[in-house]
Amino acid sequence: MRGLIPACLVILGLCVVGAYMLANKRRLDEKERARTAGFAKSSAYMRLRNESESFARLVEPIVDRNDKEALIKLLRKAHAASRQAAFSMNVFKGQPNLVKAMIDGGYVRKGEINELDRVYSIDKREVLEMGFETAIRWGYADIVGTLLDRGVDANMRLGGGWPAVAQAAAWGHTDVVNKLLDAGARIDVAIDWASGPPPIIRPGDMERRRIGMTPLMLAAQNGHAETVMLLIGRGASVRKKWVTGETALDVVLRRRWEAATSIQSRVTTTQSMFPSVQTPARAEAISKRIAKQVDWLKVEKILQAAQKKELHQAASH
Repeated sequence: MRGLIPACLVILGLCVVGAYMLANKRRLDEKERARTAGFAKSSAYMRLRNESESFARLVEPIVDRNDKEALIKLLRKAHAASRQAAFSMNVFKGQPNLVKAMIDGGYVRKGEINELDRVYSIDKREVLEMGFETAIRWGYADIVGTLLDRGVDANMRLGGGWPAVAQAAAWGHTDVVNKLLDAGARIDVAIDWASGPPPIIRPGDMERRRIGMTPLMLAAQNGHAETVMLLIGRGASVRKKWVTGETALDVVLRRRWEAATSIQSRVTTTQSMFPSVQTPARAEAISKRIAKQVDWLKVEKILQAAQKKELHQAASH
């Protein structure tokens, strides 16, 4: 018992020292980030971040009711980081009128770097490009169109080396894909490494990151028949191959087979383990997978027809 108390005190002391060292490291990191970002004190940029977050909360109800006059009134006295937070809020909420008003009013500009990126990120991103990526992800075609009109490049690479048109195709945002193609996006552009290939490429790395996949392959893989039809109609090649040697049609056939195997496995497992139980959640999950099979079947037929047409045209020439 006598030896237990000193041991506990030693452990407690080590915990206190460790906590102090961790807190001190965080404080030094804050100072270094502030210095790198151009702030004299770490408290200055913390205040900037807190003000931006507070301003975003203040702006949110205004954005929800699409009140342009109230928004402009607030923006006139706001600093750059707060204006950028408001812009991001407008994009995220899908308010094209407010996005346009902010750009046309000069509250955010092309080439303007996100203020908080100066502190938190090694990659200094432009505000309009950040909004562009968000709008593509959520399928806000009007906002994408506005940003393209204001000079954002239709061929810009998003996170992970994904071209904008590839991201839109993967999500099945047909209207967004159409606007990007109208603005000059390359239709058969492939996903590439974000900042060059890594020193060591392990087996399966390229497949996991979709390296080499085209917008048509991505739309087909996810069962977006309408997007597939648009891309083929606009001239996408159905014979282009991925790094695995698969065409878009091959990708769909493989996904259909994998999904069918998974459905069969789930049904068999459920029936063997719980023969008299079929929960609504389990039934819904299986129904969704079956519905996806229908989507892939539509895509498969579209690609087969397009492939035959392309082969016929090649043979006639």
